[in-house]
Amino acid sequence: MKHANWKTLAVLVALTLIFVFAPALTGETAKAEDHIVESIEISNLLEPVIGEKPDTYYIYKAGVYVSDSQRNTDGWRRGVLWVDETTNTAMAATDTFTGGHTYSVKLEFFARNDYTFTDSAGKLVTTASVRGKQAEVILVNSQNVYVKFTFPTLTIHVDNVSFSDLDQPKVGKTPDYDVTFSATGCRMEDKTEGVWKNGIKWINTTDSVEMMPTDTFKEGKTYQVCFSLVLEDGYAFTNSVGGLGFHNSVNGGYGGDVKDLGTDKTNVGVFYQFPKLDLETIKKAAITDVEAPKMGAAPDYDVTVEGEYFKKDKTDNYWKNGVKWYDETTEQDMKPTDTFIGGHRYRVTVALSADTGYAFAYSSGSLAVTGTINNNRANAVLDGRTYVEYSYTFPKLDMEPIVSIVITDLDVPEIESTPDFEITLNGEGIQLENNPDEGWFNGVQWWDYSTGTFMTASDRFKPKGRYRVSFSLSPLEGYSFFTLTGISTVKTCTINEERVNAQKDGDRNITLKYDFSTLPGVINNASIYGVDEPVAGETPDFEFSWGGGWGVDREKADITWIDTATGSSLSETDTFEGGHVYKVRVTVYATDDAAFAKGLDGEATLFRFNEMLVTEFGKFTSASVEVEYTFPEVSEATVPAEPAVKIIDSVDIAITPPEAGQNPSFEVTLTGEGCHMSEDENEVWVHGVMYMDQTAYTTVTAADVFGEGETYEAHFSISADEGYSFFNDAHELVTTFTINGEAPWHVGDYDPYAPSRIHIQGMFTTAGEAHLFPVDFAGFTEYGGGMFLVSGGDVVTEANGVVQDPDCPEVWYFCANGQVQLGYSGLAEYGGKWFFLSNGILNTSYTGVVNYDGARFIVAAGRLLDEYNGLIQDPNTGLWYYVAGGQVADYTGLVMYDGAWFYVIDGELATGYNGPVDYDGATFNVVGGQVVA
Repeated sequence: MKHANWKTLAVLVALTLIFVFAPALTGETAKAEDHIVESIEISNLLEPVIGEKPDTYYIYKAGVYVSDSQRNTDGWRRGVLWVDETTNTAMAATDTFTGGHTYSVKLEFFARNDYTFTDSAGKLVTTASVRGKQAEVILVNSQNVYVKFTFPTLTIHVDNVSFSDLDQPKVGKTPDYDVTFSATGCRMEDKTEGVWKNGIKWINTTDSVEMMPTDTFKEGKTYQVCFSLVLEDGYAFTNSVGGLGFHNSVNGGYGGDVKDLGTDKTNVGVFYQFPKLDLETIKKAAITDVEAPKMGAAPDYDVTVEGEYFKKDKTDNYWKNGVKWYDETTEQDMKPTDTFIGGHRYRVTVALSADTGYAFAYSSGSLAVTGTINNNRANAVLDGRTYVEYSYTFPKLDMEPIVSIVITDLDVPEIESTPDFEITLNGEGIQLENNPDEGWFNGVQWWDYSTGTFMTASDRFKPKGRYRVSFSLSPLEGYSFFTLTGISTVKTCTINEERVNAQKDGDRNITLKYDFSTLPGVINNASIYGVDEPVAGETPDFEFSWGGGWGVDREKADITWIDTATGSSLSETDTFEGGHVYKVRVTVYATDDAAFAKGLDGEATLFRFNEMLVTEFGKFTSASVEVEYTFPEVSEATVPAEPAVKIIDSVDIAITPPEAGQNPSFEVTLTGEGCHMSEDENEVWVHGVMYMDQTAYTTVTAADVFGEGETYEAHFSISADEGYSFFNDAHELVTTFTINGEAPWHVGDYDPYAPSRIHIQGMFTTAGEAHLFPVDFAGFTEYGGGMFLVSGGDVVTEANGVVQDPDCPEVWYFCANGQVQLGYSGLAEYGGKWFFLSNGILNTSYTGVVNYDGARFIVAAGRLLDEYNGLIQDPNTGLWYYVAGGQVADYTGLVMYDGAWFYVIDGELATGYNGPVDYDGATFNVVGGQVVA
C-alpha cells in the first residue's frame, strides 16, 4: 500500500462542533458548559485492495476537540483495528487483503476537555463517515467512541478468457457450437434455446440477423459469434475502476468485444467478428490421362481430374465432356469426328468448375492456380472464380517425309522459243506451289540473266541468252521436305534426269533451280565502271574495270579524254580545269565469236558506264564500239560541298534515375547537336519520356511512386532537327547514344514512317533487395517474350556479342546489353573468328553461303572459312563459288581447282557457259564452266 506523507497525514478527521448549553449533569452526562462533537469525517483512509496491507497510519486535524487513540493491543494498532469479516479474525499489520473476503475497519476516538459525543440526556449525537460514506458510531461513553465501516466484498477481476477449436465459417456449412473454453472466475452459460446453443449464438452482421443452428453460411456475408459468460463467486468482469473488459482470445488470435448481456455486468458476451466470407480457394488443378495427338487418330475426350473441382458438363459441336481440341495450324476448332494431321500443332482445352464452397485462387486480380495437363504447365484461357478453362499445346506432329522429286517433260530453251510452264511433277506428297511473287506461273519461274528480268509465257529466248528455270514446290497436307530439326529428307531430285539441289524456301517449301547453257548470239551487255569523275586540278583516270557478260575482249580497250570546249585530247599528265566539260571515250572490242548489236529489238547490246546506261556513242560497229560519256561541268570549288543532311555524331541523355519513394522525372537534358526530345504528350508519355514497371509490366504515370528494389524501363523518343539525321543513306544507324554516360538497353531501328525519330530504351533498378529474377539463378532465361542473360537476379547488361550458355556450353547466343537478339541472322565476330547465327543462336549445323554486309561468305559448321581460298561448293544449292579468305571474290576469269581450270563470273562458277575465254594472253575453250582441251 502506497502512502503519501503518511508520517504527517493519513486520515483527515473533521469535527463539526455544536456548542450546547445544557444543564449540569452528573456522571457520564454532559455538563451544561460542554460542547458536542457533531460529526467525525474520515476521508483519506485507504480502502482494501487485494494483495495490499491494511492502512493504520493517520492523524487528524480536529485540534483540541478530539484525540485519536494509540491503542496497540488485541489487533489494535495506533487506535485502528482491521477485521476479516469472512473469517471473523483481526488482521495483523503484515496480513494482506484476499479476494472474495469482506473487511471492516474500527477507529477509536476520545473527546477532549469540555467536549462530548452525547447530549444532556446521554444520547449519542455524533455521526461519522469514511471516504464519504456513512459509518457506524459505537458509543463507549460520552468521551469515547468507535467509528466502524464495513467495505464491500473484494472481488477478483476475470483477466484472461480463451476460446479454441472453433470452426471458422465456411460457405454452405452450419455454425459450430462446440468450443474448448478456458478461464478462471467465469464459465460459459448453459443456454440452449432459440438462437442459443451451449451458450453460443451466431449473427449474420451483413443482414443483422441472428442465425438458427440449422442455418448455413452464405458467400459474401460477414458473421459474428457471441459467447455468453457468467461469473463464479468472488469474481467480477469489471476492473478496479468499474470498467467492463478483460483479455480474451479466439482460436489463439485476437479476441472480441465484451458487452453486458444484462444490467449488472455479471452476465457478459464476447462478440468476435469474422472477415467477409469467401469461397475456399483451390490453388492447384491437375488434369491427367489426356492422350497426345497421333496422326490419323481422333481427339481424346475422356480425361481425368481430381480435387475440389470437376469437369464442366459442356457438350456441343466442338465440346465433349468438358473437353475441346483446337488445330493451331489451321486456326479451327476440331469436331469429335475429326482426325489429327501430320505437321499440325494441336491444343486441348478442359473446362473446370469448382465444387460448392470452393473457388479458384486469385492474387492481385489474376488467377493464381497452377494448372497442369499431363504434368505439363497449362494456360488459363478463360478465368472465373468458380469456372476456369485450362489449355495445353502439344508439340507439332511429325509429318511423312518426302524423299524424291522428279520433274520431266521440261522444254529446254531454244532461240525464239517461249518458256515452258507446263511440266510433269513426279513424287509422293508434293505439288507445284502457286507462288504469288513476280515471274511465277503454275509454280514455274524463268529468269533471263541477260535482261535481269523474269520471263512471261509470251517472251522469247534471245541469242546469247542465259536462262534459269526455277520450280516452287510445297508439301501436301501431312508431308514435309524437312525433319523437325530442319534437315532435308529429299534424297533424289532431278530435272529432265539432270541432278539438281533443293533449296529451302521458308519454313516448309523448297525451290529447285537449274541454269541452262548460254545461247549463242550477240553480246548482251558491256559495262565499264571505276572511272573517276573529273575534279579541278586532278589528272585524268585511265584505269577502269570491266563488267558485263560474254563476248567483250577484256584485254583490248582504248580510253580517251576530250575537252569539249577545245576538242583536244588529254594526256596522263594534263589536269582538269574548273568550268570545263569533259567527255570520256572508251573503245571496246568484241571477241572473234561475238558481236555488238544496236537498235535490234530485244537483241541490242546494253552499255553501261559507271552504272549509268550509255546513250552516247562514237563509232559503232559489230567489232568495236566507241562508248562515250559526258561528265557535268567541273566545279571551280576546291572544297567538297557539305552534305545535304548532316549526321549526328553522338547524343547523351541525362535524366534523374528512378529512386524508391519518388515520382518519375520527365526532365531530360540532351547533349548532342541537331536533335530534340519528341513532343509526345499523353497519360504515360511526357516530354517524349515514358516509364515501364518491369515487374508489374505496367506503365508508370507522373503521379506514381517508384517502388523499392524494382526494375524500370525508361523510354525516350528523340527527333532529329531539320537537316540532321541519325542514319546514313543506307538507313544504317550512325549516331552513338548514351544514357547518363552509359550504353542504353536498346536502340531502335530505322522507321520509314518516322525517319527523323528514334526510340531509345534504358533500364534502371531502384535500391532494395527485390530483383527481376531469382538471385541464385545464373544463365539464359525467357522474360517478356525475349531471352536474357541473368546473374544475381538481374540482366547482365555488359554481355554483348557472342556469349556462351553456361548451362549448355554447346549453345552460343548473340547478345546486346544482355538480351539475345532473336531477330538477328548473319555473321558475328568472336575471338578473332566469325560465326553464323540464325535467329540469334550460333548455327553449328549450317554449311553454305551467307549474305552479310553486301558480300557473300562461305560458312562450314557455323564458322566462316577465313583460311580457305579457291573453289568451293554450296551444299544447299549445288553452286560453286570462287572464294578468297572465306569471301566470294568479285572476280571474273579462270581459276584452278583440283588440277583443272574453271571459268567464274562475278565469283560464281559459270556452269551454264559454253564458249571461248581469253585468259593471260591465251584463249581457252570452256564447256559447262570448265576448260576443256
